[in-house]
Amino acid sequence: MTRPTLLAQLTTTLPALAIAATLVAITAASAAAQFPPATDDQRTAGAMVAEVRFGSEELVIPRGEMVTLMTGLYDANGNVVEGAVAIVMTSGNVSPRFASITGQRVELTGELPGEGTLSAIVMVPLDQGSVRGTAGASQLGQIPVRVLDYPAALIAIAEPSHTVYTGTSVQMAAQVMTVNGTEHSTATIAWRSSAPSVAMVSGGGILTGVSAGSATLRAQTEGGISAEYTVSVVANPVTSISMLPSSTQTRRGDVVEFDIVARDADGNVVTDIALDLAVSGLQGTGGFVYDDGTFVAEETGAYRVIASTGSASAASIVEVDERAGPVEVEFLDHGVRAEVATSDLWVFEGADGEDYAYTGTHSRGGGERMFVWHVTDPTNISLLDSVVVD
Repeated sequence: MTRPTLLAQLTTTLPALAIAATLVAITAASAAAQFPPATDDQRTAGAMVAEVRFGSEELVIPRGEMVTLMTGLYDANGNVVEGAVAIVMTSGNVSPRFASITGQRVELTGELPGEGTLSAIVMVPLDQGSVRGTAGASQLGQIPVRVLDYPAALIAIAEPSHTVYTGTSVQMAAQVMTVNGTEHSTATIAWRSSAPSVAMVSGGGILTGVSAGSATLRAQTEGGISAEYTVSVVANPVTSISMLPSSTQTRRGDVVEFDIVARDADGNVVTDIALDLAVSGLQGTGGFVYDDGTFVAEETGAYRVIASTGSASAASIVEVDERAGPVEVEFLDHGVRAEVATSDLWVFEGADGEDYAYTGTHSRGGGERMFVWHVTDPTNISLLDSVVVD
């Protein structure tokens, strides 16, 4: 048996903010705490709410800063509803301020850059609504939320991954850093060269050596932040390339590893060169070759894999056959715990040579417990024990 095998499923608990008459913020550390308690009178008042109004159609928050959102609960005639209890739920990139707020105001803080939503949920009688499997709740409003990243401060340009030889291309890499020293999440970079006849660079940073010499590359964001890098282009020394195997057969989806070696006129291996790798489909169109010299085909057929630089090149023929048909899965037995939802699964061989499985559970619905199963005989799965995980 292969061990350990892990299948991980992640759940996310959204932060929540309670609004009760004067809009009081509360924490929601777990899924069970998303909805606050409400009396029958408060739920009756909630049933009168027909609309939740926000002070804007979109909420934009700078990262690390707090904004105040105006909101209110209204009935079908446009009158303010008093005494109702509601929840403002935000996506994970926005955090509530866990404090009492007077008036119809909610204070929110931008935590992480990105886009999300802000939803208003009103507590109503138990038979008049349900949200996320919880009775007595009704969603009545939603607006988009954007958290803007910290301002960009500088561009950090990395060294090229290979020596820039004439006739070769490498991808330049750079990071836009914020005033807080983190990588900016949305800033884009445009590149240009001071001497395209020596080093040509695309807007996306693909650098190609044209002739021996030096050139200055300039990287600039849409906001005007810029940095420069001086690149030296060296005459290409490669005169021959070898590629093994020269021909091979494989199956669709299997990986073929090529040994590709570039040499100069004296037979010395040139290791710091970025070779051009390409695939030509002779009888297929689904073949791919990667920078590390591996090839894989998604379709059957014959393919020519080519490595080249300057006037030197080498090629290999790969014939790709179909894989064997799928093997039918036979159901033998299953272990059931109907009162909880399974999260992760570990299957392993124990020190006694027997096979066991651990299953985790989601916290909502009575989880927070790990179950231990005996699975040596897959036709007779049995529960051995469980442990509470906090």
